[in-house]
Amino acid sequence: MQFEAHTRSLEEIITLNHHTIPRYQRQYAWDEENVVQFWNDLEKNVKGHFLGSMVVCEPGNGRREVIDGQQRLTTSLILLCALRNSYQKLGNESRLTGINSFIEYDDKNGDPHFRIEHVDPNARERLIDQVFRKKRDYGRMRREKQSLESSALEIFESKIDQRLDAAGLDGSLIELDKIRDSLLSAEVVYVSGQDRKSAFKIFETLNDRGQSLTVADLVKNQLLEHIPIDAGEQSERRWSSFSSFIEESQLEGMDAKRFFYDYWNSHSLDSSQNLEIIANDHIRRSIQTYVETQSSKEETSVSLIEDIEKSAKIISILGEILASGGSPEAWRSIVDQNEWRADKYYDITQPLYGILVTSASQPIMLLLAIFRAYLEGRNGFSAKLVKSFLRDIEVFQFRWSIARKTSTAQQRKLYRRAAVAVDLARNGNELAMAREQFVTEAKKYLPTDIQFESGISGLVYSNTKRKDAAKIRYILSRVESILPETKIDLKQQPSIEHIEGQAGRSEITPRNSWVFNIGNLMLLPAGINSSLPKDFVDKADELCRFVNPADSVLLKQIEAKVWDHRAARSREREIKELASRSIWKFN
Repeated sequence: MQFEAHTRSLEEIITLNHHTIPRYQRQYAWDEENVVQFWNDLEKNVKGHFLGSMVVCEPGNGRREVIDGQQRLTTSLILLCALRNSYQKLGNESRLTGINSFIEYDDKNGDPHFRIEHVDPNARERLIDQVFRKKRDYGRMRREKQSLESSALEIFESKIDQRLDAAGLDGSLIELDKIRDSLLSAEVVYVSGQDRKSAFKIFETLNDRGQSLTVADLVKNQLLEHIPIDAGEQSERRWSSFSSFIEESQLEGMDAKRFFYDYWNSHSLDSSQNLEIIANDHIRRSIQTYVETQSSKEETSVSLIEDIEKSAKIISILGEILASGGSPEAWRSIVDQNEWRADKYYDITQPLYGILVTSASQPIMLLLAIFRAYLEGRNGFSAKLVKSFLRDIEVFQFRWSIARKTSTAQQRKLYRRAAVAVDLARNGNELAMAREQFVTEAKKYLPTDIQFESGISGLVYSNTKRKDAAKIRYILSRVESILPETKIDLKQQPSIEHIEGQAGRSEITPRNSWVFNIGNLMLLPAGINSSLPKDFVDKADELCRFVNPADSVLLKQIEAKVWDHRAARSREREIKELASRSIWKFN
């Protein structure tokens, strides 16, 4: 491992032509708290403020690729731009020329370059347009969401203005020079590796042997160090894409750490060849062992990064499906349009939504394994078979979550073993066997009818308690779907109506509890309930238009124009019996 380490001033570092920020680096992430702390540290340490370490690699092509230190380097350049703007306001051309040399420079051919360059065009344009340019389009910036880079610039400009106001007109130039000199004299331990592999190793060592790094950082370093820089552009793009999918995921609790736990446990690649859960703190080492035992580390790393991106895309789609209430439209972004059929993906998405609506994280590893295999078109992985497998997962997980059972080692192992079996399956028969094994094991831990029905009784929906709304809507929708006739289009997310209105009913009074439970709730087409009267007697005839003919309790009470807690509890019992004995039950 070849490297050089020197203590250098920020001025020396900036004037080393330019530094490149690779695609796989996260976007600029410093918020107001970070920026203000940076400013305060400079004010407290006027000379020789220590900015920490910075790790780069120099592969010999004139580029300095930043491995660690991007946030601090970018923030320093943003502060220099704020100082430039202030010098410009004072009309001091010599100072303006001087500070501009730290922001941009001309190469030997006279071509201009900025001192920091993003490979990602979006990040590059954002920094150039909103910070580096001397004239910014404020109108355009107001129309678009303000970036963190632009926010940092405004914070620095405000801090500088406060200093200049205190110094007065005569002292403004001196004050600007003090800020400039304090920044440029700040010290950095500048560590340069000959190649990525060396730089990544240094990075991990400087970060307490990797303990302070995230799993994503460690895996990224592990994979990219095997890919030459001149051959790694596509892999860098894929890693950046993966990061975006996870950052924007609408699944509760999903982040990079959670993703790699689910991702690696959805595979059969762990070298130990056992079916135990791979803990978070073993993920990196397991991936490293797998890569190093392959004949081509480069090809394996490239392949894994591609697979990581695809899996992250699936995670993104799962989040969209959950947020949309079960719409299959999210699949369009990943499915060949020649193979797209709304009815086909609706059939798959319905049980999938039933799993996701529980907000349980445990099934995600199995869902990843199933959809990776299905989307790559493995032989015999039909939509019908996938739907059946998803329905079985839904039966187990929906009962488990509604019964309010907490995660257990047995439950996690159940999903891990099923995920490995799916990952290893190469045809429809093997997938069917994986499904059968899952059902056999799941039955051992399946909550009883009494536990499941008790959980349904505990679901609550009111103006102030909406946490269970999606589960209640899904239960009522599934009940509607198995009855002979339904008067509601269940593909268009219906709304929930309180049969006995909740107005004037205290939620904390025990005698009112039935008003907020599932027996007093029904589905209506979206928009209908907002126009209904509050009292049951006044809206009974309108409700009758949408009541399923098999909902005998409600129809009888509509005819009698009477609805009370006894009728609601009777209807609740019927809903629970259908749920436990007909819908969420293994065949």
